[in-house]
Amino acid sequence: MADSTDWDNIAAQLKRLQAEWKTIGPVRKSKSEAVWQRFRGACDRFFDRYKHRDEVELQQKAAARDQIIRDLEALVPQNGNGAGPAPENLYTRVHDARTKWQVAPEVPRQLQQDLAARYHQALGQLVGSWPAAFSGTDLDPETTQKRMEKLLARVEDLVPAAQQRAHTRQLSPTELLAEKWRERLAANTIAGSRAAERSEEIRWRNAEQEVRSAQSQ
Repeated sequence: MADSTDWDNIAAQLKRLQAEWKTIGPVRKSKSEAVWQRFRGACDRFFDRYKHRDEVELQQKAAARDQIIRDLEALVPQNGNGAGPAPENLYTRVHDARTKWQVAPEVPRQLQQDLAARYHQALGQLVGSWPAAFSGTDLDPETTQKRMEKLLARVEDLVPAAQQRAHTRQLSPTELLAEKWRERLAANTIAGSRAAERSEEIRWRNAEQEVRSAQSQ
């Protein structure tokens, strides 16, 4: 039980065993100290882990993701040597690692980010070293580039014409604000200006959702 993570259940069992221990009669002096130390040591080990159970659980969760990364890193060419032939069944092994990563336990955000950086670096190195091994798959670098370019075009299309002009003409924020103000003054009526503002707000909200979707992809 000393290494169990069934915290509350094992804690209750050990307390019962400790109470039972006190009801057992004496043991020969030459044996009593050794058997007591074994019993106490096992109890102490569990309750020390129990006291720090949040840290223990975090380490176990992180270890699951760390092992996935280590498995990928073991496939990466070492010491700057040429890639050489791709490891056998490389895509299948990478696919299995990605599946495990998706179902691995969640960890705190900062730790997750650190692990994710290593994970994606290992994936990138493998795809970069043996792109042919991923041809025709969801990790095909050419396909990935085309998908990124499509997303890039979608986001660039969302940039307002005024901002595109400002970027081309290199307007300062103050000049851009003045230009927007002139455009607002050019509205025919106050009602028309308010309608235009509402329309502009809706357009910005839709654009924001589109950008967030592109970032996620």
